[in-house]
Amino acid sequence: MNTLVIANPGTGKTTNISMEVAKLLKNGISAKDILCITFTNKAVEQLRSKINEFISKFNIPGNAYDIKVMTFHGYAYEQLSESLNHRDIISYNVVRYLIFKKLNEIRAFNYSREYIIDTLIPKIENALRYIKSFGILPEDIIKNHDDIIIHVKNLYKQKRIRNISMEEELYLFEYFIEAFKYYEENKNNYDFNDLLMQCLKLQYRDNYKYIFVDELQDVNELEAQLALSAGENKYFVGDKKQSIFGFQGGALSVFESLIKDPNFTKKSLDINYRSTENILKYAKAYYIKNASDSSEELNNFHGIMEQGNIVTIIESENPEATVAMALKGLKGKTGVLARTNDQISLISEYLDRNGIEYSSDTTTHTVIEAKNDIINFLRGIFYDDPENITRSLFSVFSGMTLKEAFETSENIKNANYTLDIFSDDNPVLGLKKMGFNRETIKKIFEERIIPIAASINREYFITARTVKAAIDEFFSMNSDYTRSDFFNFLDLIYSEEFMEAGEKDIVLTTVHKAKGREFDNVIYIPKKTRKSEAFIDVISSAIIKSIKNIDVEKELDEESIRINFVAITRAKYNLTIISTPGEMPNFSIPEYSTVLSGNTDGLNNNSFNKYNEAYFQFVAGNYDRSRNILSENTSWLVSEIYNFFKSKNVLSFSLISSIDNPFQFLKRYILRLDEKTTALLIGLQSHELAELNYKNEIEEENLEEDQASTLERIRSINNEIERNFNARQIESETGIIIKVNEMFDEFKGIDDSIMFYGKLDAVFAGDGNIIILDYKTDKNTGNANHHRVQLLSYKILYSVKNSVPVEKIFTALGYIRLRGNINTNKIEHGIVYKEPDKNSEEKLKNYITKFLEYKNNPEKFIQDLLNANDNSVLYKRIKNMLINFSKM
Repeated sequence: MNTLVIANPGTGKTTNISMEVAKLLKNGISAKDILCITFTNKAVEQLRSKINEFISKFNIPGNAYDIKVMTFHGYAYEQLSESLNHRDIISYNVVRYLIFKKLNEIRAFNYSREYIIDTLIPKIENALRYIKSFGILPEDIIKNHDDIIIHVKNLYKQKRIRNISMEEELYLFEYFIEAFKYYEENKNNYDFNDLLMQCLKLQYRDNYKYIFVDELQDVNELEAQLALSAGENKYFVGDKKQSIFGFQGGALSVFESLIKDPNFTKKSLDINYRSTENILKYAKAYYIKNASDSSEELNNFHGIMEQGNIVTIIESENPEATVAMALKGLKGKTGVLARTNDQISLISEYLDRNGIEYSSDTTTHTVIEAKNDIINFLRGIFYDDPENITRSLFSVFSGMTLKEAFETSENIKNANYTLDIFSDDNPVLGLKKMGFNRETIKKIFEERIIPIAASINREYFITARTVKAAIDEFFSMNSDYTRSDFFNFLDLIYSEEFMEAGEKDIVLTTVHKAKGREFDNVIYIPKKTRKSEAFIDVISSAIIKSIKNIDVEKELDEESIRINFVAITRAKYNLTIISTPGEMPNFSIPEYSTVLSGNTDGLNNNSFNKYNEAYFQFVAGNYDRSRNILSENTSWLVSEIYNFFKSKNVLSFSLISSIDNPFQFLKRYILRLDEKTTALLIGLQSHELAELNYKNEIEEENLEEDQASTLERIRSINNEIERNFNARQIESETGIIIKVNEMFDEFKGIDDSIMFYGKLDAVFAGDGNIIILDYKTDKNTGNANHHRVQLLSYKILYSVKNSVPVEKIFTALGYIRLRGNINTNKIEHGIVYKEPDKNSEEKLKNYITKFLEYKNNPEKFIQDLLNANDNSVLYKRIKNMLINFSKM
């Protein structure tokens, strides 16, 4: 008879399965007739270990390795072994790379490259895997195309969709199909879902008399089909209250169908062996309070441990920062659990600042920083433009001191250079002569990147190792590649590779990775999910609804509640939940919890890790440099900061508007590490077109299509200004400079030598008025308030320079590249006429005042720089140098 076990949290699922397996063995059932399937390799080892305990306890001959204990994919791989011929399964890196390659080729998005790579591609890759977990392929989508469109439109009418219009959503659907097709046609091996689908197609598969499946609530449709067809007698264990992998295809519908199946005997595990009674009562009360299904399975759910402490709810506006406070006084193993990797990354920043040691099996900010640092270093090796070389010089992997990096970057930027002018012993430029190939990259990793990463910390080392493995994968996959392909692949590396958390008492992890684990103490930081839908989710839902008639939205409706329930039930003795004021009422259960106010006073939000320059040089094998650094006067950076502010007598809006972020200001204006982005280049070209148009110097027959389209929008904006103000254009790209003490009455005492400069894009005159037009290439008007501050400065410049009353000067923002987030092959234009207001004036005054404060006292800039909120390695190296100098 088949059995379905409802296993509440902490009730010993692994023990239950292991004991049932051992009973079969004791009753003479052969080990080869038993198959146990679970989800992860770690769970496989835990199940084997527990089975061995019972084998020993019952004095049964043999051991657990006589039994097939496998993951779903391991089972499928074994069944397909002859046809696979030991081929590797393609990684998420390849999936992301192929998706990006196609979407980039067809120019699907108008987002920044960084946002596309960091956010959109992972979401689309997850959607593709999710859809395939239902056995759906591109041909199925194409076959049901029109029906899916209807579902997309219906979902769009029913829900609030973030960021894009319905027209854009429909374009995105077509782009998604193209990316899916391209991926299927160009992958060179099976992915994990392919394994399951191909296994299901086999005419002959190993069949077992007894099959055990753990975590049934998380199986997807393909896995369910495999499990149901792999054995005669099924023993399935799960708990729908712990179904939290719906985003990966985990289908509650499978679990619920078996609950109703008369061919399955139902039994439940109700005794919790993990948590104190107060934690269990809180968990039950939370679930009943928030879930629409007040599960009957909780009626008999109880524990055997002492009453214990009541649950602590900390109300905080900044939950991630409050973790450091909540950790005080806790003893034993503490799990800090969060919903997302972004939360983990932020928490890790605060713990680092306070010198709190922890380990993590989830991507932290250090991992992200390490990956970016490695890629920046490699870009400088294999590209010859000054921007890439400069960023490489300042990388921790360059083997150069900050002073050397700065001096070399100045030489590069201030002169026409060739690589030959630098000696081969220059740590970066010497490597550039080795050429772009697999062997060079292998050598760089083995001799420089890996040793230096190992000297920094565990996360840097693991990241370097992961990047190296991904590079090997890239070269194995590609016989014909470019540098652009290579760096696109690196940028898309899947950074969530599972890492063992280590032996620290504090472990940072997500709830999904904490599934099946327990901790003496749990600090949980929930995250409110948005009620509006992400646009890629609309496509996934519509495809699955149309093809499989499954309403995944309904299944996922209360997944947040289940995630919270899983997090809560990981705690053995102490549970602390840190929540925002808005979310706190959902977690407050007066009978079993107490609410405290979060307080981060006394926490150190500005400490740093010492990145010792001499040690880096020593590790890299640069022993002479290492000795020199130990005796080197590090005042050069202080001198550069002082010289910059003391000599900077001409201010501009772009300069002063960056002053609120001292580290970004240092990088851009003092170290000159700014990057020429595509958006910047487009802006320069557009302004040049506008000026040539005013001067009637455009040869229209020589314009490219995009340039002609831009020119048309510029002319439309100009014509509208002329019509609305009865004006004509009188100036273009006009530079104006005045004294700062002429700008506001408050500045009258400022030295005459300090000037303010601005370049006005277009000036119109009519009916006694002046209209200043500033062209913008932003894709939307979201930054209009910031731009109005800039327009105010232009308004003042023109008024003072030409003795025109301010009230006679009007301003406008001319947007010449308005477009949606999804490329619909339309670029539009628009004008914003709203004048600068009092807030604009205060902002402009504050910018100028702050810059002048730094100019008069550069030491204040250095102090603000030391107090900046940044965890990049470059910042830490600079901070270390400045602090050491201040102690001299």
